[in-house]
Amino acid sequence: MEMRPCLNDAENGAPMQATDCEREDAYKFWNWSEKNRISYSAMKACILLLETLEYTASL
Repeated sequence: MEMRPCLNDAENGAPMQATDCEREDAYKFWNWSEKNRISYSAMKACILLLETLEYTASL
């Protein structure tokens, strides 16, 4: 498993946009995600699941 998550531009900007945080705070999040790769992957899977549930509920 790689040490650094491969985040695209949207994923890099999402924490800053969602929380209206400073760039330094976003870097803290990215550092956390590097140190907690499994937790980060689980979080992404949960977000995808929630988005899927919201989509199917809107049908």
